[in-house]
Amino acid sequence: MRNVDEQIWLVLRTFAEDRGIDCGQLVPEATLADLGVDSMHLVDLAFRFEETFGIHIKLEEFRAETVGEAIAFVADLVPRR
Repeated sequence: MRNVDEQIWLVLRTFAEDRGIDCGQLVPEATLADLGVDSMHLVDLAFRFEETFGIHIKLEEFRAETVGEAIAFVADLVPRR
């Protein structure tokens, strides 16, 4: 079984591949805007995290500007087992 961080990265990589984003650009300091992620893409990403982890993300609170911020936001919502 994968740990939470590995699962988060897997969701991010799958999202990036579906959007045509080079996975090599998925580094914590990369801004989502520079990766071409707009507000609609962010909603899609939030839903993917919700499905993967069984969590609820309030979209008005999901304000990540970088890959690292998105990871930290989701990691804080996922219960550690």
